[in-house]
Amino acid sequence: MSNYIPFSKDDIMRASQTNLEEFLRRRGEKLKRSGSEWQWGDSSNKVTIRGNQWFHQYQRVGGDAIAFVRRWFNLDFPEAVSFLLQEQGATFDFP
Repeated sequence: MSNYIPFSKDDIMRASQTNLEEFLRRRGEKLKRSGSEWQWGDSSNKVTIRGNQWFHQYQRVGGDAIAFVRRWFNLDFPEAVSFLLQEQGATFDFP
């Protein structure tokens, strides 16, 4: 169980709006262009990326950037928000 982190609504919105294509490329992941979207993963794990949204073609699930890192990086909600904000250069000084 993680500690409570008092994120503002703006913090959560900023984290959820993370561009997943840029995020994955910074991490060295390979993406393949597919029309106006990007594909990430192999033939058994096909994930479509468009901006901050993702969709797993075979499992029929998706969501925003927070949901992405929660699922693929196995983080809980506070960890996912912190992770995405830190990727954007944010620092935290909570009491």
